[in-house]
Amino acid sequence: MQASVEMNATPDHVEETLKSIPEYVDFFAKAFPGEKDPVSFDNMAKAIEAFESTLVTPNSRFDQYLAGKDSMDDLSTAKTPRPSSAALH
Repeated sequence: MQASVEMNATPDHVEETLKSIPEYVDFFAKAFPGEKDPVSFDNMAKAIEAFESTLVTPNSRFDQYLAGKDSMDDLSTAKTPRPSSAALH
């Protein structure tokens, strides 16, 4: 979030943005019960970490690369097709 190549946002700006969305305020209160100020930059990071830990990408091209395959560009053994450029727009 803070990286200039990503969102280039300060922690204060992230908190301000999250607090401006009533649904997020409710979600954070439920996710972090008992906290005086549940909408915080640290809690946002914990929430993203919890979400990302649920993602499963069995045998994706990246998983194959991490397992020692020489390239992520070779589609001969990839089980999922690469999206067309039209699908990205």
